[in-house]
Amino acid sequence: MNPAGPIYDNTKPQGKAWWLGPVISVLVIVVTALKVHCALQGNRETAQETFLTLAAVWAVGAPLWFFCEYYFLYRKAPATESWELFKHGQQVSIALWAGVTAILIAVGSSDIAKPKKTEFVCSLELVNSNTGSTPSSTFNIKCPK
Repeated sequence: MNPAGPIYDNTKPQGKAWWLGPVISVLVIVVTALKVHCALQGNRETAQETFLTLAAVWAVGAPLWFFCEYYFLYRKAPATESWELFKHGQQVSIALWAGVTAILIAVGSSDIAKPKKTEFVCSLELVNSNTGSTPSSTFNIKCPK
């Protein structure tokens, strides 16, 4: 088996679409990197939402791509004796996909992507009321709005 051999049969229409996988992969990675950069540099109020949305897209999108690639491209135009090469490529891709998804979830769940917390300084006031026969005490908590 030649590891540099073709996976698709270029004589069939689906085999001529071999470039689709690399182009889509590079495009998705570039868009993800840009979204991550913008989320970390921009508004922290939406950073966590951005990271977790990207993680969800990666969690669903990559397996969907593997499914489509296998059923709509590879099965329609496999090159001779290319099954092992195709499987190996899918296994490497799955490892990268799982790693990117895990990193997006980890960063999205960490304090890096969470919005900065607003601290409230409250005051506690004890009010004694000696009107009447029984003295009473009440607590008032005042917090700024």
